[in-house]
Amino acid sequence: NLSLMASMVIFLPSLLMILAHQSSFTIGIVISSLVIIFLRVLVNKKKIVFSNKDVMLVLLLVSFFFFIILHFTLVNFIFGGELAQPDFPKFLLSFIFIIISASAAYVVKSTINDTSEVDIHSTVLFILYVIIFNAMISLTKIDFFNTMLEKPTFLFQEPSHFALVCAPLLIYFSFSNIRSPLRLILLLIFGLWGVYIQNFTMILAVVLAYVISAKHLLPAFIIFCLFAILVYIFIESDFFVYYRERLDLSSDTNNLSALVLMQGWDNAFLTLHQSPIGAGFQQYGISTIYGNISTKIFEMLNIYINQFDAGATAPKIIGEFGIFGILIVVLYLVGWVRIFIAVRRERFNIDKKTLLFSSFYLASFLEFFIRGAGYFTPGMFFLIVSVLYFISNKVV
Repeated sequence: NLSLMASMVIFLPSLLMILAHQSSFTIGIVISSLVIIFLRVLVNKKKIVFSNKDVMLVLLLVSFFFFIILHFTLVNFIFGGELAQPDFPKFLLSFIFIIISASAAYVVKSTINDTSEVDIHSTVLFILYVIIFNAMISLTKIDFFNTMLEKPTFLFQEPSHFALVCAPLLIYFSFSNIRSPLRLILLLIFGLWGVYIQNFTMILAVVLAYVISAKHLLPAFIIFCLFAILVYIFIESDFFVYYRERLDLSSDTNNLSALVLMQGWDNAFLTLHQSPIGAGFQQYGISTIYGNISTKIFEMLNIYINQFDAGATAPKIIGEFGIFGILIVVLYLVGWVRIFIAVRRERFNIDKKTLLFSSFYLASFLEFFIRGAGYFTPGMFFLIVSVLYFISNKVV
């Protein structure tokens, strides 16, 4: 069951984007969530028992859902005249979807709680083998599903989506093999993959996994700085054209990836200025304000791109929830630092369950600040799973 759940959440959303020409992971995440709930309720005959901590967790989720509705109502009541007309059907549908996803995340959390560490490790190892196979196939750059994309990545629509799935696995196995050379070999394999495919997100995922799991942070930081200096020295060479353009976060850049990331923050804070409490759940790109960077992207392509997912999750949260969104992002960062410290303190004898949930949480940093695709993604799903685990078990 655990292997099936993990495979559904990781691979189905991206496959549906490719085969069913979906514009987001949403449908795949919802279908995966429904299957997970079905497996628990109808297939697994074990009686569902709620402990006191589970009841508190459910009450917290219900309170969060109530907050979404109350917030959306307040936005339209107070700042309705300042913002564009909201998309009520999208809000309602997304609200139903987030309830389904959160319910499935609770089932996954409970399933992992009831599973032995050996079975958990073997499940994650199975996923890693599939991921490595996917990486090897994608090196051929063969467009198996006729996507017509520049960088076909086999089971994933694009390399960045693949990198976001790889990130928690790299962190998990970096800690699992912290005393073994396998750790560096694994990171080297995926690092070289990122360089060959030219995907900045994968390179950052490898760096993140290396720094988090490093035996001593200072040597890791020095190595990272030396690497950065070398890149800076040779960045004018033709080999570094992709990275030079990708790292240019000025308004003069024509790199779409950089523009999309800047667009997300620009529109978020413009909306915050217009409505201090944001535009409402799932209204980013609909009721939010468009800035100069969005105009530049439209002039380049004659269409707006990534206007709904903000390019990263943090600006989307801020654009939709305003000052409450800033609070959510700050709480997320506080949790990130606490988990980072806890994992490093216990890195030589941490149990597999805590390590897995910690890897989910730590890896989500990339979606929050580097490359996000909205709330309904594999990474965000597993982030919810990890948050539920940490709250219910009071790990950190």
